[in-house]
Amino acid sequence: MPETSETEFSGEQLEQIRKNLLQQIESMPPEKADELREQIESMPDSDLIEFVKKNTAMQQGGEGGQCIFCLISEGKVESSRIYEDSEIVSVLDINPMSRGHALIIPKEHISETEQLKASMFEKARMLAGMLKKELKADSIEILTSSRLGHAIINIIPAYNNIPSFDFKRQKISKEDLKNTADILAGALKDSEEKSQENAEKEQKAKASEEVKNIRIKRRIP
Repeated sequence: MPETSETEFSGEQLEQIRKNLLQQIESMPPEKADELREQIESMPDSDLIEFVKKNTAMQQGGEGGQCIFCLISEGKVESSRIYEDSEIVSVLDINPMSRGHALIIPKEHISETEQLKASMFEKARMLAGMLKKELKADSIEILTSSRLGHAIINIIPAYNNIPSFDFKRQKISKEDLKNTADILAGALKDSEEKSQENAEKEQKAKASEEVKNIRIKRRIP
């Protein structure tokens, strides 16, 4: 499918697309509809166009016939990544509830939150601790949700003792997202390097102790 440029849609067309999407979610459960409504209303025009492109591809089948979170985890949709391993990818939410609001997206398509693995929550707690330290948050909320049919874990920093139920989704520039992602990814890299360095020191100390024990044994007649 040829790429659609932003200039192919007028302001009126984009507004009509937004209205149509809002109408389509009215039949959903209220909690899910409210979440999607906030996303659609705050979505920048460029992201709205990208959503339309991916949705069209999904309807037509083929390579794009995946959910948006699968596309993000595969690197087919631009995102601000802070962590990745063989099981999950963690990115910053483009319409965050607060600064540093991160998503843990399973690479395997999981539709129900009950299917999220214990190991994923362990990584959520690890990332939550790092976010709290680096962004100087008062506390961290870890919540699960199933957006557009893909189960994810939300890591939401809280500031100024404002409870999470008072959070509102915010518009944030790509530059601000990148700056926050760079801070968090850099902190993770430093932490991983320090852990590796400590592991190497422990391994060398253990090897040295084993050599010492062998030498002592050789002295025994």
